[in-house]
Amino acid sequence: EYREQGASGIGVVIEMAKLRIGGGTSKGGGRKDEKGFESSSGVLKGKATEDSRFPLVPKARQKKRKKKAREMETAAVARVQARPGLLPRSELRAIVDKKLRRQLIGVTKRARAAVERNVAAAVALHVESSGFIETEGELERSYKLTQDKIRGEVDEQTRVMGSFELNLESSLLGPYIARYSRSGRSLLVAGKKGHLADLDWRKAKPYGEIFVNETVRDATFLHNDQYFAVSQRKYAFIYDSNGIELHCLRNITEPTCLSFLPYHFLLASLTRDGVLHYTDTTVGQQVATLKSRIPNARAMTQNPANACIHRGHANGIVTVWSPISTQPLVTMLCHRGGVTALAVEPRGVYMATAGVDGCLKIWDLRTYKELHSRRTIRPVSTLAVSQKGLLASGLGSHVQIWKDMFSSRRPDSVYLEQHLPSRVVESVQFCPFEDILLLGTSGGVQTMIVPGSGEPNIDSFVPNPFESVRSRREMEVSSLLDKLAPETITLDQNAVGSIDRDPAARLKELRA
Repeated sequence: EYREQGASGIGVVIEMAKLRIGGGTSKGGGRKDEKGFESSSGVLKGKATEDSRFPLVPKARQKKRKKKAREMETAAVARVQARPGLLPRSELRAIVDKKLRRQLIGVTKRARAAVERNVAAAVALHVESSGFIETEGELERSYKLTQDKIRGEVDEQTRVMGSFELNLESSLLGPYIARYSRSGRSLLVAGKKGHLADLDWRKAKPYGEIFVNETVRDATFLHNDQYFAVSQRKYAFIYDSNGIELHCLRNITEPTCLSFLPYHFLLASLTRDGVLHYTDTTVGQQVATLKSRIPNARAMTQNPANACIHRGHANGIVTVWSPISTQPLVTMLCHRGGVTALAVEPRGVYMATAGVDGCLKIWDLRTYKELHSRRTIRPVSTLAVSQKGLLASGLGSHVQIWKDMFSSRRPDSVYLEQHLPSRVVESVQFCPFEDILLLGTSGGVQTMIVPGSGEPNIDSFVPNPFESVRSRREMEVSSLLDKLAPETITLDQNAVGSIDRDPAARLKELRA
């Protein structure tokens, strides 16, 4: 009889062995007892003492304990591999193998440090995803939700921004068009009868308000919210945020549409007689004047990916222009009647067109083929595309927002719909980095909430809605230093940044 572990057990075993052996001193003359231990010269010797981890333990039990230790170590390694950094220190210290214990402790420390770095990066980058309205059943439709219902479910900030409204119906200076700045911080309101206002719409703080006392056809911000251009009855004018006139572009007569190219600092203006002007706003000089043989251009927009200008004409043709070519780069027959509205998605892959024939069509700009089309209740007068690919259309007193329009599968129904009684929609535009849609109507300006339309992650290298005066100045200087030449406006989106080994031949090919 003996004990397996502990100091007292070892002492008992040694005393029993001495009594049993009888103090023999002959070398190699020891004898074995029934438990498998061998004694010689009064000192206990046995096979169980080979492993120092299990002293004085029989071989059978020693194998079991080794097997159990290996199983515990294997389980610990598996847990560390499955969820590194989450293994308790008590389990790590219980591992017998010193080398394996050191390795697992190192893996755990590195995993915990990586988790801390990822958490810090996520907090700094605000990696978030946009949320759309999801229906629960096949019979439920998202367009049946009213704005009052949506306002009751969103956060307080979105609720306030979605309830913004300027009721200017009593001024009799409409209809109004409204434009956001590139950062979405400022709002430009232009009435057809000469009312112009620039304001910080989030704080309801006006910067400047003027009355030009002549017809205003279009207006747009320039590279930031401190300057804006207006197409008036006879000429195009440039004002600052306080309403002070800075420049009169007398070479642009009777402009109808305006669009600013932010990376080239070019103001593209379309006149009533169909002439497209490119004006460099940094030096005030005209870069190109392109006359089209196709008259009566009704709509104009820019491709945000390659800065080409898309023009819609009265005969249903859409042309694509660049300042380096006197002829259109692309000519497409899109509608059987006149083109009333154009919009290009941010990636520059798809284009949406609307015409007087009552069709809303989506085109693939890689193949210049129609993707799909659908009929509308009346001709669409204005189009806009959000940062996440939602398409907004204004038709009469109705506003329709479409989801998944720029995909191979045509959506079954609209995403959201809003009816404005006794008002006509003149312009629509999505607010950058917010789930807000801006509506310019015959009676003023108002907003509506469109969940999932804005980009949730703000990049400070593009216009920042939270920028200060100092950061705005630094951004303006860096943008001027990074200004692109007009020759970089081509159909190839990857032209900027690539190496042109024969620029003269390339320019000759583009102008041909």
